[in-house]
Amino acid sequence: MSAGKCDHDLKYAGVLNVTQGEEVVKVVEAWRCRRCGATKVGLRGPGTLTSTDGLLELLEPSDAKWIVAVWRGIGAIPPGVAAVAARPGEVVRVETPHEGEDEFLVGPDYHLRRSSDGREPESVRSFLLDEVLTGWIDLSEWPPRILTLRPQSG
Repeated sequence: MSAGKCDHDLKYAGVLNVTQGEEVVKVVEAWRCRRCGATKVGLRGPGTLTSTDGLLELLEPSDAKWIVAVWRGIGAIPPGVAAVAARPGEVVRVETPHEGEDEFLVGPDYHLRRSSDGREPESVRSFLLDEVLTGWIDLSEWPPRILTLRPQSG
């Protein structure tokens, strides 16, 4: 390391599978730096052509965290997945096809709320990536069913 900068040594941290029944919608992968904890995320799905398709920026260790937002499919609108790095209190943009707005407020629990009234969106659910990594989110039900290999608190 040099002058406070980390020469990142990324190690694969795991995968989150997002499905609709048996159909894979997206795969969210994460890598963490062994030295400083920085996290890199990739979103892959049908149509991924190269190993770098869907890679997002490296998130340096801070109070910002990766949030995975999922939305259900309705009629001709397919379900979808997005990953955003955010802190509580920030407004983030997630293009959801049927929510009516694309800007969401990040709550103190890192869940997305509607910017207009602070309530949970009806067609969008959000999760901290660290809480669902190495698991599955099944969008064939709403709210989505979550299966994870990580112990749950509460």
